[in-house]
Amino acid sequence: MSIQGFTPAQIAAFTTSQIQSLTTDDFKKLSTAQINALTSEQIGAIETEDLSVLSATQIKSFDAQEFADGMLTYQIEALNQTHIAALSTDQLSVLTTDQIQAIETRDLIKLSATQLNALSTEQFNNLSSDQIQSLTATQIKGLSTDQLSTLTTDNVQLLTGAQIASLSITQLNSFDSDQIAAIDVADVAAFTATQVKGMDSSQIAALTTSQITQLSKNQLAALTTTQIANIETDDLAAMTSSQITAFSAKQIVAFTSDQLNNMTSDQIQALTATQIKGLTTDQVSSLTSDNIQLLTSTQVAALSTTQLNSLDSDQIAALDTGDVAALTANQIKGLGTTQIQDLTSDQLQALTANQIKGLTTDQIANIETDDLAAMTSSQIAAFSAKQIAAFTSDQLNNMTSDQIQALTATQIKGLTTDQVSSLTSDNIQLLTSTQVAALSTTQLNSLDSDQIAALDT
Repeated sequence: MSIQGFTPAQIAAFTTSQIQSLTTDDFKKLSTAQINALTSEQIGAIETEDLSVLSATQIKSFDAQEFADGMLTYQIEALNQTHIAALSTDQLSVLTTDQIQAIETRDLIKLSATQLNALSTEQFNNLSSDQIQSLTATQIKGLSTDQLSTLTTDNVQLLTGAQIASLSITQLNSFDSDQIAAIDVADVAAFTATQVKGMDSSQIAALTTSQITQLSKNQLAALTTTQIANIETDDLAAMTSSQITAFSAKQIVAFTSDQLNNMTSDQIQALTATQIKGLTTDQVSSLTSDNIQLLTSTQVAALSTTQLNSLDSDQIAALDTGDVAALTANQIKGLGTTQIQDLTSDQLQALTANQIKGLTTDQIANIETDDLAAMTSSQIAAFSAKQIAAFTSDQLNNMTSDQIQALTATQIKGLTTDQVSSLTSDNIQLLTSTQVAALSTTQLNSLDSDQIAALDT
């Protein structure tokens, strides 16, 4: 009697010995109803060579629970790609972890996204390392957020760069902080700009220092201002100078004062002129004096007058003399009178002739007398007659003899009668014959008897 003549009930009554006595031709002829009637004991008795001849339709017709209860791991291993691809979601969902692990990687990659989704989180987490790494980008894209969110950190670390890059924003956002931190450092470079931009702030904060330092310029450029503000200060401080320069001026605005002041000297000095210009006054005013001192001449020259005006006395005093010399005439002109007072003697001595010519009369009147007295004769000679008229009597009378005698005839002519009359007899005596000759009648008439007597005869 042909095997096809037996009813499903009769097939179900076969002993395991009878099952094993069936030929491969018999197995090929089994109907889907007959296969569905097989018990777990009968299934476990099927020889691997007999399993190998079953069609996809026959494989799919096994009762899910009987199949899971009966199939031995070596039988699972014997299934081919067609068989694995034919398994129903019901069949897959009840397989044991040992059975799941018995699926060859070459066969596993034939599972559809729907089939993979049928695996429970426990089943999925019990895939072997080889199985996890064999999953294709298409399969990864089909994983549920439940499956991904429950992945152990060890399994997350197993994911390849290609697999990481295939995750959708929704899938990636299902990872918690520990999972994000578990992503292999080398695989962080696989993040697409879209993925980076889609990560939430807590995930950005969860990135380790090693991961942060692997971010490319394109990835950094994709970060939102909210994400940037959530980068740990130590992580940002670990970035390379080339990474720092990858941030746009719009992104630099998002740096917190803690982030800025925790940057390394190399990072501070790597900031481009465009980035410096992008800093807000709050950011500039929050910089420590040590960091202000680190700024290069090019960086200082990039500061706007508004940014410069946000600096306090300690910050102004922290500017390197070379940086002061790099300030443009407009920057100098934009300094507040208090900031002018805050300039040190060394800083004032660094001013160029062009910078001096840019000083306003209010600024000049607020230069500390000792600081003005420290200026060189050539610097004094750079003041215009109009500027000289802004000198206070204290400033004039605190000038050195060299400075007094360095005043040009034009500058002497620019002195007001109040200034001339305020000069001490000692300073009057220092005037050269050329300087005295430059005095107008009105200026001379402002001198008192002691001053007249002090004129060198």
